[in-house]
Amino acid sequence: MNKTCTRCGTSKPLFNFGNHPKAADGLQSQCKPCSLERQRITRIGRPCNSCSQPMEDNAKKWARICSACRTKCNSCGKMERIKNQNICASCQAEKDRKRKSPEEVKTRERATRIKTKYKARPALASTLAVFKHCEACGKKASRSGEMHVDHCHDTGKIRGVLCFNCNAALGHIGDSIDRLEMLILYMKEKTLFKDLSDLEKTKHYLDLLIEMEKKYANGN
Repeated sequence: MNKTCTRCGTSKPLFNFGNHPKAADGLQSQCKPCSLERQRITRIGRPCNSCSQPMEDNAKKWARICSACRTKCNSCGKMERIKNQNICASCQAEKDRKRKSPEEVKTRERATRIKTKYKARPALASTLAVFKHCEACGKKASRSGEMHVDHCHDTGKIRGVLCFNCNAALGHIGDSIDRLEMLILYMKEKTLFKDLSDLEKTKHYLDLLIEMEKKYANGN
């Protein structure tokens, strides 16, 4: 039993036609060679996902990039890829250098500790790991890991990043806004500083800590 192909008009045996469950006879209307040719023409018109140029004639039907782009580095787009890799040897060496640098290793280890200890998301942990200044007094870190992650001891929620002094101050007063305000009143009444600038500076730091505490309280 034969069937006529709607593309080439040739009558061929049924085994030359692919299956099509929704067709009346369960077979495709075009023969297999014509179907492959139609797919090839459609594929050639499809642009490469990388360079946007038309695909070559011998491109595989599942291919998304042309053969020229398939051999180029995904990072620099110039050098030839390493075998079984997506990047070239130069980009791979640079990637390994950054990954093995002492500063990068310390940052990754610190991010891992933050993520484990405070159950933070990886993106947040990575951001906190590279924070270089105190959110209360504005002090800048002189070395890696000098800043401390501030968190609520009741809920465990991360509030921000503080220097050692600010973080210790909050810990010693038990995160109490009332005690912070009482300390400010105490410093105003007592002559504990050499001049007014020292008093104003300390008051400013305590005001910042109070503002952080109130902001966190309102957020909850």
